Amino acid sequence: MAGKKTNLEFGKWLAAQREAREMTRAELAEALDISYPYVSQLETGYRMPSTNVIGAIRTALGVSADEIYAVLYPPKMVREAATMQMLRNTLAKHPKLAAPEDKATIVSIDTDGPTMELALSDGTTIYLSVDRRENEVAESA
Repeated sequence: MAGKKTNLEFGKWLAAQREAREMTRAELAEALDISYPYVSQLETGYRMPSTNVIGAIRTALGVSADEIYAVLYPPKMVREAATMQMLRNTLAKHPKLAAPEDKATIVSIDTDGPTMELALSDGTTIYLSVDRRENEVAESA
């Protein structure tokens, strides 16, 4: 199957949980009330489970929602998502990016080092520092 793998770690975890209970994919599909191909796609990382399937996994495998969500959304991913949201919020307010009449676009982003460097289409550069502890993104000189 061609396509982007969405969460291979969850797939590995699900397969390990199933195998630890000596279940086949077909048996897990039946227990979850989903199709065999869906189980296969979950275990190979091509699909993410719906909230209904997460509930069924909890029941069928006897695991907690916290355990499932920790695998689906590891702390590093959550931190990165929060950083991206902070970045979006900061950039939305930036005069070079917010003013429709002379709006510039981001051409490239360099994240090497403690400061993010954003090259804009008008030739200017914005430097941002990210403080994850304080949940802040600020423009730096």
